[in-house]
Amino acid sequence: MLDTNAVSEQKHFYRGGLPSRTESSTFMRMRNRYTAVVQRDGKWFVAFCPEVPEANGQGKTREECLQSLAEAIELVLDYKREQGLENAPKGAEQTSILV
Repeated sequence: MLDTNAVSEQKHFYRGGLPSRTESSTFMRMRNRYTAVVQRDGKWFVAFCPEVPEANGQGKTREECLQSLAEAIELVLDYKREQGLENAPKGAEQTSILV
């Protein structure tokens, strides 16, 4: 069941064209927990995210690896969001929900 208290009241109307990077960051940035599967591979740590299979990270330390993965997840989600918005009809309402 959807928790109505978790639904954001910020609304943005789609007028054609994508929101600017600032608008996208302001209106679309949501935080969620993702699974990171991390392992050592020689001198490196590598990680992937089962929920976002296109994203992976690497680093010389575990922390660098996790930061790299977090940045990759963010890039993938931003790209997917922008691709989805390109197909939105003019005048359609764009809003955010918290999951």
